[in-house]
Amino acid sequence: MVRNQRGNALLLVIVVFATLFALAGMSFERGEQLLRRMQHQSLEQAALNLAEAGVEYALHQIVLAGNDVKHTTEVELETGSFSTSVLYSFSGRFEIVATGSAKNGHRLEDTVIKTLKVHGRFSPDEPDAVPVVMGWEELL
Repeated sequence: MVRNQRGNALLLVIVVFATLFALAGMSFERGEQLLRRMQHQSLEQAALNLAEAGVEYALHQIVLAGNDVKHTTEVELETGSFSTSVLYSFSGRFEIVATGSAKNGHRLEDTVIKTLKVHGRFSPDEPDAVPVVMGWEELL
């Protein structure tokens, strides 16, 4: 009779530990998924910030050089890169397309790209005039 109770106790301990290990495994899996999702959201925000930095860079160049700005510029940073394209039209209007690319370390498959398009104008007759942003949109 004592022998049978030992077998039941051992079986109970095995079932309890198997359940605990299964629950711990599922928790680690969910934690990993949450971490990956948060890293991706962080990369999306960084790419958007880099695109906005590209817009600011292009606006700064327009202020410094007027309409003599290079039409495309690429800047490489430690956390990613941004590229800008400035297109001029009639009567001091311009369009800036800035693309930010954020990368997660050295893994190329973890690169997120965001693009902004900005419309604005400046007065070529007034060299000290600041460009005015009339609107912007995030391109998909």
